[in-house]
Amino acid sequence: MRGEQLAAWRARASRLASPQAAVALGALVLAIIIAELPLAWLAQQRVNASNGSVPVWFSAAFGVAGFVVALRKPRNPLGWIILAVAGLWALSGDASFYAVADYRLRHGGLPIGWVALLAQPGWAAAIVLTGLIVLLFPDGRLPAPGWRWLLWAYLGVAALWAAGTAVVTVGVIAGHRIAVDSGGNLLLDQPRGFANWWVSVDGLFFPLLALGWVAAVTAQALSWRHASPERRQQLKWLLAGSVVAGACLAISTGHLFGHSGFGRIAADVVFAGILAIPACLGAAIVKYRLAGPADPVLMNNHE
Repeated sequence: MRGEQLAAWRARASRLASPQAAVALGALVLAIIIAELPLAWLAQQRVNASNGSVPVWFSAAFGVAGFVVALRKPRNPLGWIILAVAGLWALSGDASFYAVADYRLRHGGLPIGWVALLAQPGWAAAIVLTGLIVLLFPDGRLPAPGWRWLLWAYLGVAALWAAGTAVVTVGVIAGHRIAVDSGGNLLLDQPRGFANWWVSVDGLFFPLLALGWVAAVTAQALSWRHASPERRQQLKWLLAGSVVAGACLAISTGHLFGHSGFGRIAADVVFAGILAIPACLGAAIVKYRLAGPADPVLMNNHE
C-alpha cells in the first residue's frame, strides 16, 4: 500500500513539475523582485543592500538560474528550490522595506504591517534552502543513503528556528510593542520567557547551519570516488562556484575597501562574485544530461 501511495505521489508531482508551472512560478518570483523598487522608495531607501538586505540583482540572478533549470529540467527538484531561494530573498527584501516604511517612518500607520514582520525572516529560509541545494546537487537525490540523518537534522534545526521566530513575532504583534531597525528586523526589548529562550536558539542557528553546509560539501566530496564522469564534471562546476563565491564573500565582509566611492564600488563588484554559485549550478545541471530524468522526490541514488 505504501508503494502505491508513493507512486501516486510521484505521478502527481510529475504532473505539477512542468514547463508551464516553471513559467508561472518564474513570473511570480519576477513580480516579487520588481515590487522591491516601489517598496524601497516607500521606505526612502535604495535597492542595493543599503538597508542590510540582499541586493535585488542577487535575487534576480538566482531567479534566472532557477527558471532556466526548472524550464529545461522540470523533473529535477533543484530548479524549483533555486527559484524558491530567489523568491524568499526577494520577499524578505520586500518585507524589510515595508516594515521600515510602516514602523520607522509612519509609526504603524500603514495597513497589514504585521504581514511584513512575519515575512521578513524569509532570508533565513533562503539560506537553509541554499545549503539543501548543495546537499542534493545535481539531481535532487542524496549522495548516499547514510546522509538522510544530515538532511533531517538540518531541516529540523531550520524548523525549530522558524517556529520560534514566528511565535516571538506573533507575541510582539499581539503586545503592540513593535520596533524595527533600519533593515526591518524586529527589535526585542529585554526579551523574557519564550523570547529569551529563542534568543539562545538564534545564537546557535547559524553555527549549526554552517556545520550543515560543511557536511553537505563533505558529502559531495566523498561521492567523487564512485561518481560517473558526467557527475564529476558537475561536481567541478559546484566546487568552482563555491570557491569563487566563498572567496568573494570573505573579501567583501572583510571591509578591505574603505568607505570611499571607489571602495563601495569595488566592494559591490567583489560581492557580485557570489553569483558564481547560481551561475555554476545552472550550468552544471543544464549542460550535462545526468540530472535530466530524476524523479521529483528527495531520494538517494541507490534506491
